[in-house]
Amino acid sequence: MRVLRYFARAYPWQSLVVRVCLLLAALAEGVGGERGAVFSGGRRQRIAIARALVHQPKLLILDEATAALDPQSEASVWAAIGQLRGKTTVVAISHQPALAGEADRIYRIEDGAAQPVGPRVRAPPRRSPSARAAHAGRRPRPVSAYTGLVLAGRRGPTDPLAEARGASHRALLEMRGVPMLLRVVRTLRSAKSVGRIAVSIEDPEVLSDVPELRELIAEGSLVAHASRSSPSRSVLHALQARGPGEKLLVTTADHPLLTPEMVDHLAAEAERGDADVAVGVVAGSLLRARFPETKRTYLRLRDGDYSGANLFAFRTERAERAAAFWTHAEQFRKRPWRLVGAFGPLTLLLYALRRLDLGGALERVSGVMQARVRPVLLPFAEAAIDVDRPADFELVSRILAEREPSAQ
Repeated sequence: MRVLRYFARAYPWQSLVVRVCLLLAALAEGVGGERGAVFSGGRRQRIAIARALVHQPKLLILDEATAALDPQSEASVWAAIGQLRGKTTVVAISHQPALAGEADRIYRIEDGAAQPVGPRVRAPPRRSPSARAAHAGRRPRPVSAYTGLVLAGRRGPTDPLAEARGASHRALLEMRGVPMLLRVVRTLRSAKSVGRIAVSIEDPEVLSDVPELRELIAEGSLVAHASRSSPSRSVLHALQARGPGEKLLVTTADHPLLTPEMVDHLAAEAERGDADVAVGVVAGSLLRARFPETKRTYLRLRDGDYSGANLFAFRTERAERAAAFWTHAEQFRKRPWRLVGAFGPLTLLLYALRRLDLGGALERVSGVMQARVRPVLLPFAEAAIDVDRPADFELVSRILAEREPSAQ
């Protein structure tokens, strides 16, 4: 058993086979029972895939091979199969979103015919950074600048906060006379680390209701995309549609306190390390000292409490794995216990005992997602404040009034 565990750490792509060996060893007494009765459907699927992989085939055909697996195990299996790229041709049929992050070519079966969705959908050609900046009246951006993605779609069929104030979308709620979405777009346009900007919203036509956004779209400085069924699926779609080497900086439209300094700080810190995904966080001590009245959702860890900042940098192709996993985990984003539990029972136990610090927690997250997820500690308390509730709206209005005393 000890040798097998060492082998799993030393040779990651074979880890699926090794985990099956560990499972068999643990069930050595009457292995599998009569005709495998001891095994669950998910275990049987993992064993079948491992049996196929151990022969190192040149061609592997899989039909709904992970249908009985939980999302965590499914993501792990596809990540392991992805390690075979260049050695084995894999033809996989699946309804599961986790596969899309590993596929080189994607086809959709419609009306009895296979319609190509790939090779991976690439962004259409655009003007050079210098030409785009000159056209928009901004200085040229570095070639390595991020593409900014603003998530502006609804989270459900209704939004009480928006409806109470007569807005069709929360993103279009006005803060001191300026829609929140427009504030975020202006911030990204002023950030040194951001080049092209896109907005993801279920009905891009509503952006035409804001004259400045309409003008930016007309001149090509802003692109509007139809959002998917959830924020994580919108991010995954954008990652799959990006061009070679393109990096994505993601934030939300309900973040009107976002500043260029916050954006550039996250981007600079992300570029210093080896992260596939960098996640902006704010220390609870800093947030409570500056805004003791605000109520936030905290991850309570050994080295302190942390609140998310709705600010993410997706730097590499491996970052797609994190987005694919998040399509399952995001439903627990406001329930820390359930969120941590999505990463496995041991992680949940360590979290309950407060044995994980921030770095250790994200190391475990990285192992499950098969992508390097690193924290960026932001020294800005306002970075953790978005507009979720009426109390948030009032607090943000007050902060903006202090920032912009001469504004409307």
